Amino acid sequence: MAVQSPIELKYEEAVHLAGLLKNLARWDTSSVIRIQTRGKVAGIWAKTPMECLVFIAIPLANEPAMAIDCVVFASRMRDILGDLSSLNESNRLKTYALPDDLGRLVEFMDMPPESKWVQGEKVTCGNLRDEVEKVIAEYHEQLSMFPTADDKMRDYVANQVWQGKAISGFPLRSIHVARQLGFLADINALANFQNVDGWKRLATPGGQIYVDGRPKKNKLRVVR
Repeated sequence: MAVQSPIELKYEEAVHLAGLLKNLARWDTSSVIRIQTRGKVAGIWAKTPMECLVFIAIPLANEPAMAIDCVVFASRMRDILGDLSSLNESNRLKTYALPDDLGRLVEFMDMPPESKWVQGEKVTCGNLRDEVEKVIAEYHEQLSMFPTADDKMRDYVANQVWQGKAISGFPLRSIHVARQLGFLADINALANFQNVDGWKRLATPGGQIYVDGRPKKNKLRVVR
């Protein structure tokens, strides 16, 4: 694979990226991210087990020597960022080499369109957090009726309570992802629901969540 240019990050941006990578690895140790640069901004794409795409934009201290577009392991990138528990002279502004490029993977075959998005409803991040909290409470209430529930039963209950739609037809489970990633931390900030060509987007100051609502194509099956 081609060697990618390193990226130069200020401490605050490295912490922001590290937080996303930590959550991705917690959900799936083999999670991958796609890094794309445009000028002095790095766009970080990630696929979650909850069937949605996550995007954050990270300002770079300097524009890379060559534009970057690569797919790397989230856990490997987190290792490279290293210890960010406190700000010091070594990490105040630091250049980070990127992990080996894994090439084009199926996780990023279908990406959101770059055409203009149609604006939907706007609500505060606080309202969305409240909606998620209600569903979490419902999950625990239903699960309390099955004190000996195994993992299969827990998954079944979770699928039942999270399968609903929220504002603008956006899946509740995807709004839960936004909450877990800290995208709804500023309760007074506005969250924007948008759509285009079957895709849905939840845009917040902390990051964006994308859901592919297009009809799924039947996959060909080889008959032996």
